[in-house]
Amino acid sequence: MVEILVTDAIAPRRQYRRGYTRSALPETCRLDRRTRRSRRYEYLLKSFTPSNSSLAEADKAQIALAASLTVAVEEMQFKLLAGESVDAEQAIRLANSQRRALLAVAEIGRRAVTPKSYRETLIEQQNAALSQERAAEKAQRDAHAARQRRYRARLAAKAAETQP
Repeated sequence: MVEILVTDAIAPRRQYRRGYTRSALPETCRLDRRTRRSRRYEYLLKSFTPSNSSLAEADKAQIALAASLTVAVEEMQFKLLAGESVDAEQAIRLANSQRRALLAVAEIGRRAVTPKSYRETLIEQQNAALSQERAAEKAQRDAHAARQRRYRARLAAKAAETQP
């Protein structure tokens, strides 16, 4: 009788080196800040990002794409102005991609500045109405107090006339 060990029956798993995914666009912490391109990219990234909101990863990626496309379009324009040959079709495609990316960034900026919710608007309206009511009540109390002072002054004047 042949004994089969459990370890002999199961083939060992092949070890695969797992790769890790990294965004195709460079993060600002990995940029070489000595080049003009990277400094311009960082500046555009900061200027496209809304300052008062936290963004989703998709929005951050869209902003990074718009910044990198803007840098690429600017470089192509510099080459064109320097007299170098530039592929016209590639330049047009790049400019159109940049325009669409900038429109998406503008939409992100509009979404970041969210209007007040309906509940907040109702609360503000209720507070405004309440303060108006309080102001009207205070005006009525002040008018009543002024009438009482005038009445008491007349009574005091009559009392002074009737006394010998």
